[in-house]
Amino acid sequence: MTTRIRTRPPVKHDAIVQHLRSLVVGERALGAGERVPTRSDIGDHFGVSAMTVQRAFDRVIDEGFLVAAGNAGTLVADYPPHRHRFVLSVPGHPGDSRWVRFWDLLVHEANHWGEGTPSHMVVMQDADPAVDAVAADRLAQEIADHRVAGILFVTDSPWITTSLLKGADIPRVTFSGLNPSSDVSGISLGAEGKLWFTRAVERLHARGRRRIALITVPGLAQPRHLELWQGLLEERGLVYDPAFIQMAGQWDARWATNLVLALFRGPVDQRPDALVVTDDNLVEQVSAGLHQLGLRVPDDLDVIAHANFPLAAPTALPFTRLGFDIPQVFTLAMDLLQRQQRRAGVPRVTVVHPRFADESEQRSDGVTP
Repeated sequence: MTTRIRTRPPVKHDAIVQHLRSLVVGERALGAGERVPTRSDIGDHFGVSAMTVQRAFDRVIDEGFLVAAGNAGTLVADYPPHRHRFVLSVPGHPGDSRWVRFWDLLVHEANHWGEGTPSHMVVMQDADPAVDAVAADRLAQEIADHRVAGILFVTDSPWITTSLLKGADIPRVTFSGLNPSSDVSGISLGAEGKLWFTRAVERLHARGRRRIALITVPGLAQPRHLELWQGLLEERGLVYDPAFIQMAGQWDARWATNLVLALFRGPVDQRPDALVVTDDNLVEQVSAGLHQLGLRVPDDLDVIAHANFPLAAPTALPFTRLGFDIPQVFTLAMDLLQRQQRRAGVPRVTVVHPRFADESEQRSDGVTP
């Protein structure tokens, strides 16, 4: 009995898919509307059946790299995904303990971005190795398959600097502080709290308030933030009392109600006459605490609360809202991604200035090109 020896290994479906993608993405890529080799030519080249070739063509057409044009053959798509399909990467999903209002608004903007244009954005949830390795692998595969034109990360995750992303040379933007851990363009909302804190204190000082309490979140309760807060009060001759500074996690905001009850139970002349709330995820619980105490805003105290416009956290009390216009912020992020795509220069960090609800203009400054 003789054994038949194969002179070449069987070529898998994936190899043909990669070849077809390379006709669109590679160094010698065909232009939009150009015809790719016929199915018969591909079958002869790889030595596979017509069915295997058809499956590969179907997949690449479904992915958006090619279009079937009847008698004209199969053509390179006008708007292939590696140029027009962007990703919003969110390290969580609605309903889990990490989810915050800011992400809700970004997802809403992503789902509507590009309407009426060839470009669009998809939302990939849990796509971070520290959160869900399977979801992260899915994003990694999309990158390897050249199906991503750029990525907007909602947090400054170490995932942004992986060798895969660097090697793929994909435009990336992240929401970060003034010194993002990655080497990509960052957007800093309020310069790590400095601009937001300053505007809040200035407004309350102008209204004659002297004893200002602060309810903040862990990300804005680092030593540098507390030193900034103390300096802002003391520079204006306002009362600085460490007991007036309290913290609650935005992912477990129920404790904010108890903090309000503790802060405002003292005598009127000793308790705060104003309150600053740095995160919109705490606003409803803060409002509940003030309501329990029967305090009136602004008669008994002024409250300035963080807001992500246009979805300010609901409250029955007339809080003054200070925050960021997320549709404008999202537009800025996409502009940075597309500028990178065009090989245009972008700032290392773009600082977005906060605005009050009664102001229409939101300013941003690029720093450290």
